[in-house]
Amino acid sequence: MQVLRRHEDLGLQPERTALAWVRTLASMMAIAVMFLKWIPDFGWLVLPPIIFASAVLLWVLFGSQRRYQQGVVGIAHDSIRAPLCEVIVLGGSVAVLVSFGFFLLYMIG
Repeated sequence: MQVLRRHEDLGLQPERTALAWVRTLASMMAIAVMFLKWIPDFGWLVLPPIIFASAVLLWVLFGSQRRYQQGVVGIAHDSIRAPLCEVIVLGGSVAVLVSFGFFLLYMIG
Protein backbone atom coordinates (compact mmCIF):
# COMPACT_ATOMS: atom_id res chain seq x y z
CA MET A 1 0.00 0.00 0.00
CA GLN A 2 1.34 3.40 -0.99
CA VAL A 3 1.48 6.18 1.62
CA LEU A 4 0.11 9.52 0.44
CA ARG A 5 2.21 12.62 1.08
CA ARG A 6 0.93 15.56 3.07
CA HIS A 7 0.89 19.15 1.89
CA GLU A 8 0.72 22.64 3.39
CA ASP A 9 -2.04 24.05 1.16
CA LEU A 10 -4.67 25.57 3.44
CA GLY A 11 -7.03 25.78 0.46
CA LEU A 12 -6.85 21.98 0.12
CA GLN A 13 -6.37 22.18 -3.64
CA PRO A 14 -5.54 18.47 -4.18
CA GLU A 15 -8.64 17.46 -2.23
CA ARG A 16 -10.88 19.78 -4.24
CA THR A 17 -9.40 18.46 -7.47
CA ALA A 18 -9.91 14.86 -6.30
CA LEU A 19 -13.56 15.66 -5.52
CA ALA A 20 -13.98 17.12 -9.02
CA TRP A 21 -12.70 13.85 -10.51
CA VAL A 22 -15.15 11.93 -8.28
CA ARG A 23 -17.98 14.03 -9.73
CA THR A 24 -16.66 13.13 -13.18
CA LEU A 25 -16.85 9.45 -12.21
CA ALA A 26 -20.45 9.91 -11.11
CA SER A 27 -21.27 11.56 -14.44
CA MET A 28 -19.75 8.72 -16.44
CA MET A 29 -21.66 6.22 -14.31
CA ALA A 30 -24.90 8.12 -14.99
CA ILE A 31 -24.20 7.98 -18.73
CA ALA A 32 -23.63 4.22 -18.56
CA VAL A 33 -26.88 3.78 -16.61
CA MET A 34 -28.73 5.90 -19.16
CA PHE A 35 -27.57 3.56 -21.92
CA LEU A 36 -28.59 0.55 -19.78
CA LYS A 37 -32.09 1.98 -19.73
CA TRP A 38 -32.14 1.84 -23.55
CA ILE A 39 -31.43 -1.91 -23.78
CA PRO A 40 -35.13 -2.85 -24.26
CA ASP A 41 -35.40 -0.42 -27.20
CA PHE A 42 -32.06 -0.97 -28.94
CA GLY A 43 -30.77 -4.33 -27.72
CA TRP A 44 -27.08 -5.05 -28.21
CA LEU A 45 -26.46 -1.68 -29.93
CA VAL A 46 -26.10 0.01 -26.53
CA LEU A 47 -23.41 -2.38 -25.30
CA PRO A 48 -20.47 -0.54 -26.97
CA PRO A 49 -21.23 2.81 -25.29
CA ILE A 50 -21.80 1.07 -21.93
CA ILE A 51 -18.43 -0.66 -22.24
CA PHE A 52 -16.78 2.56 -23.43
CA ALA A 53 -18.25 4.62 -20.56
CA SER A 54 -17.20 1.94 -18.08
CA ALA A 55 -13.65 1.90 -19.48
CA VAL A 56 -13.39 5.69 -19.15
CA LEU A 57 -14.81 5.47 -15.64
CA LEU A 58 -12.15 2.91 -14.65
CA TRP A 59 -9.41 4.95 -16.32
CA VAL A 60 -10.39 8.03 -14.26
CA LEU A 61 -10.70 5.94 -11.09
CA PHE A 62 -7.31 4.25 -11.39
CA GLY A 63 -5.56 7.52 -12.25
CA SER A 64 -7.00 9.44 -9.30
CA GLN A 65 -4.29 8.55 -6.78
CA ARG A 66 -1.55 9.47 -9.26
CA ARG A 67 -3.19 12.83 -9.97
CA TYR A 68 -3.56 13.50 -6.23
CA GLN A 69 0.11 12.69 -5.62
CA GLN A 70 1.15 14.97 -8.49
CA GLY A 71 -0.91 17.78 -6.94
CA VAL A 72 0.71 17.35 -3.53
CA VAL A 73 4.22 17.21 -5.01
CA GLY A 74 3.40 20.19 -7.22
CA ILE A 75 2.36 22.25 -4.20
CA ALA A 76 5.61 21.37 -2.47
CA HIS A 77 7.60 22.52 -5.53
CA ASP A 78 5.32 25.45 -6.49
CA SER A 79 4.70 23.89 -9.89
CA ILE A 80 1.62 21.87 -10.82
CA ARG A 81 1.23 20.28 -14.25
CA ALA A 82 -2.23 20.57 -15.73
CA PRO A 83 -3.70 17.14 -16.63
CA LEU A 84 -4.13 18.18 -20.27
CA CYS A 85 -4.10 14.65 -21.70
CA GLU A 86 -6.73 13.46 -19.22
CA VAL A 87 -8.99 16.43 -19.92
CA ILE A 88 -8.73 16.01 -23.70
CA VAL A 89 -9.43 12.26 -23.52
CA LEU A 90 -12.34 12.80 -21.15
CA GLY A 91 -13.85 15.56 -23.28
CA GLY A 92 -13.47 13.46 -26.42
CA SER A 93 -15.07 10.45 -24.78
CA VAL A 94 -18.06 12.51 -23.65
CA ALA A 95 -18.44 13.84 -27.20
CA VAL A 96 -18.35 10.28 -28.57
CA LEU A 97 -20.96 9.08 -26.07
CA VAL A 98 -23.26 12.03 -26.77
CA SER A 99 -22.92 11.46 -30.51
CA PHE A 100 -23.80 7.81 -30.10
CA GLY A 101 -26.82 8.75 -27.98
CA PHE A 102 -28.05 11.19 -30.64
CA PHE A 103 -27.50 8.52 -33.30
CA LEU A 104 -29.67 6.05 -31.40
CA LEU A 105 -32.39 8.65 -30.87
CA TYR A 106 -32.27 9.50 -34.58
CA MET A 107 -32.74 5.81 -35.41
CA ILE A 108 -36.08 5.64 -33.57
CA GLY A 109 -37.28 9.09 -34.60
